[in-house]
Amino acid sequence: DYPVDGFSGQAQPVFDTDSVGLLELIRRMNEGLRVTLPGRRNAETELGHTAFHPGAAVNPFKLYEGEYLTQLYKMDFKLRTGAKWLVSQIGYDARKHHELIRYLNLKHGEEAPPILGSIFVLSAPAARFFGRWGIPGVAVNSELVEVANRAAKSKDRGRAFFYEFAAKLIAGLRGTGYSGVYLSGRLTYKRIEQILDIAESITGDGWKDAAAEIGYSQPDEFYLFEPGDSTNTASDELNREYDARRGRPASFVRRALHPDFAYRIGRFGKHAIFDHDAPAFNASAAIYRQIDKSKIATKVAHAAEQMMKVPLYGCRDCGDCSLPEIAELCPESQCVKNQRNGPCGGTRAGKCEILDKDCIYLRAYNTLKLYGEEEDMLNHPVTFTDASLKGTASWANTFLKRDHYAKE
Repeated sequence: DYPVDGFSGQAQPVFDTDSVGLLELIRRMNEGLRVTLPGRRNAETELGHTAFHPGAAVNPFKLYEGEYLTQLYKMDFKLRTGAKWLVSQIGYDARKHHELIRYLNLKHGEEAPPILGSIFVLSAPAARFFGRWGIPGVAVNSELVEVANRAAKSKDRGRAFFYEFAAKLIAGLRGTGYSGVYLSGRLTYKRIEQILDIAESITGDGWKDAAAEIGYSQPDEFYLFEPGDSTNTASDELNREYDARRGRPASFVRRALHPDFAYRIGRFGKHAIFDHDAPAFNASAAIYRQIDKSKIATKVAHAAEQMMKVPLYGCRDCGDCSLPEIAELCPESQCVKNQRNGPCGGTRAGKCEILDKDCIYLRAYNTLKLYGEEEDMLNHPVTFTDASLKGTASWANTFLKRDHYAKE
C-alpha cells in the first residue's frame, strides 16, 4: 500500500529511491520542498525548511578497477547531491582507507568533506561470519580469518588482540587524515574506552607502524594510487598503468570487435535519435505527437518498441528508460535493486550480492572504457523512476517529454 503521488513521480512499492535519491530529497527539504496539494494537481505549496546534515557511505574495498572506481564515482555523485560528510564501509586494509583521503584531496582539494572510518571490532566468530560474506559490503579476507582464529586460542579468547587491532586501525586512520571513527561490534562503554586509550598511546609516527599491520587485501586487488613510503599507505601519485590509459578510447578495431552488439545499437540510437539535442530528435518527436493522437497507433508503436527492446535488453516495460545512462544495460531486469544512480556497495569480486552475475555498473564501466567515457558515467542528474509510466512506451515518453529526462 503506497501513495499515488511520490517525490518526483509516482512512488513504487519497493526500491522507490536509492541513497542518491534520498540525498536529493533531503537537499530539497532543507531548501523548502515544494509539494502538490492533495486533490489539487496544479496547486503547490512550500513546506518548512529542514536542517538535516546528511552524510554518505563509500566502499573502497573492491577487487577490480571498475568495481572500485564506480564506488568513487558514486561517492562524488553523493557529494554533488548534498552529502556533507562521508563514512567508509568496513574493511581492514589501511592502504585502501588512505586512498580515500588521497582521492578526496585530488578531486576536492581544500573543499574535501570530513570522513569517518568505520571499524567493526572483530572477534573470531565475527571474522568467520564476515569471511563467508555474511554481510554484503564488509571485507574480511581468509588471511584475517586465520589471524582471528589464532588469536581466539588465548585465555581471553583474543579480546586483548582485537582491541589492540582496532586501536592500530584508529591510529592509522588518524595519521592519514580521517576526522574520526565509527566503532561497532559487541562493545560497552568501558571497552570503547580501552580501545581509545590504546589508540591514544600510539603517538608521533607510530601510526605508520600501526598501519603496516593492517593490510588484509584481496589477491591482485586494484589500487588507484602508487604505494606510499610506508607499508600499507598510498602516495599522492596515481597508479601509473591506470593513469596512462584512463580517459583514452581504445582503437577503432578493438571497439568494433566488442561483442556487445546491443550496446552499439543503443549507442547509435542515443546519439542519433534519443538525446534531446540529437539530429533526429525533433523529427521523431513530431512523429510521436501524431501517434499519440491514436490509441491504435500508440499500441502498435509500443509493441514495435518491445519487439526490439525485450530480446536485446531484457526490457521490463517500465516506461521510464535508463538504458542510455548505464551503457544500454537495463536496471529493471539486470539489477536486483534497480539501481539507476550508481552501484550499491555490496558486490564481491564484481559479483552481485544476491545473484551470481556481474554487477551492471562494472559491466558498464568496462564498456564505456573502450570509448574513453568511463569517468563521466555518473555525471548526470539524479534519476527518479516515475512508476505511473509503467506499461507505457518509453520511446513515446522520451519524445513527448514525460519521463525523467524531461525533469533534468
